[in-house]
Amino acid sequence: MSESNFLKELGHIIVGGYYDHQAVRTQTMNRIRDVIRKRNEGIPMNAVEEKKEKKAFDKRYSDKFLPLLLDEMVKSKKLTEEEYEYITKLLEAEKKAHAYEQAYKPLMEEYIKTEPLYAKWLSKIKGIGPVLSANLIHHFGYCDGRYPDGRERVPHVSSLWRYAGMHVVNGKAPKRQKGQKLDYNTKARTLVWKVTDSFIKQRTSPYREIYDSEKQRQLALMEAKAPNAPSSALHADLRARRRVAKIFLSHYWLVARQIRGLPISKPYAFDRLNHQHMIPPPEWSEKTE
Repeated sequence: MSESNFLKELGHIIVGGYYDHQAVRTQTMNRIRDVIRKRNEGIPMNAVEEKKEKKAFDKRYSDKFLPLLLDEMVKSKKLTEEEYEYITKLLEAEKKAHAYEQAYKPLMEEYIKTEPLYAKWLSKIKGIGPVLSANLIHHFGYCDGRYPDGRERVPHVSSLWRYAGMHVVNGKAPKRQKGQKLDYNTKARTLVWKVTDSFIKQRTSPYREIYDSEKQRQLALMEAKAPNAPSSALHADLRARRRVAKIFLSHYWLVARQIRGLPISKPYAFDRLNHQHMIPPPEWSEKTE
């Protein structure tokens, strides 16, 4: 294994380790919160609740307010002193688990500094820090992978959209179907949604403007009762976020391949449908034509 491949594998271990620890901690905390919620709201511990039921996880059950809630439950006799002690010990253990998780962050920062894609582009985009950058490179690399027979894995933007679950199936976004194998990577899709959410919250240009414009367009379709209108305001929001995600991925694909000196092409919408307003990648000066 070459030195570069060795470092790449170490990078994958670092990124994977961070999210492995995070997943265990999050799942455990959710279970603790659920037990506390049931006791506080008088729900039997063996009660079977529907998975899609909207549970009342208000701020009382957030990490910040749990200690206060537990004190109140002891005072109101909803918890015994012994039960309170057990829960407190569990929460202390989870604090230690969080510390292990956070220990991976400086490792990711060191790893990501060696990546040209981060140094030349990702580090300059508001809303994408070392953790998201490390994950993007972990999942998508430089869009230069090949199959054993020599074919490129991601020769077009549409290939990256499909891998991240941003393609369409019969004109609609892909959905899980019982008994059918997914044709996209669920972790990559979740990552792209996280990046998109960060752009919206951080008001990252041009992605926030794209989101605002597309959401208004979708809401206008709803008001006009157009045939292709979204079914609700939430649906309109998801469509707007999806557009941001696809445009960011097209930027990622283009920049990554240019850094590697690989052939690039415009997305299908610009090549085949003559859409004239291609949005260039922010903070990137190389030619995109």
